[in-house]
Amino acid sequence: MNDDWHHWLCQIAVTKKGTSLVFHKGVLLDDPANFLEGRGRYLRYVTYERAVDGPERVMGLIMAGLEHRTDMLDQ
Repeated sequence: MNDDWHHWLCQIAVTKKGTSLVFHKGVLLDDPANFLEGRGRYLRYVTYERAVDGPERVMGLIMAGLEHRTDMLDQ
C-alpha cells in the first residue's frame, strides 16, 4: 500500500467552497438515507455542514468503509 492512492478510505478536502469528508469508494457504501453526495464513478462526499448535523451517520460510514476496505481494493 505504499503510496498507492487506491487504498485510502477517506480524506478531508479543504477548498475555497468549503470542507468535505471524501470517501474514495463511497459509491460502494450502504447509504440508505442518501447522506453522501456526489455523482462521480466512485467518489462520494459529506460536506462539513451535513457532517455537523449528523456525526453518527459520518461515523457509521467510516465504520462501514473500514469493515469493507478489503472488498473495495479490487474495485
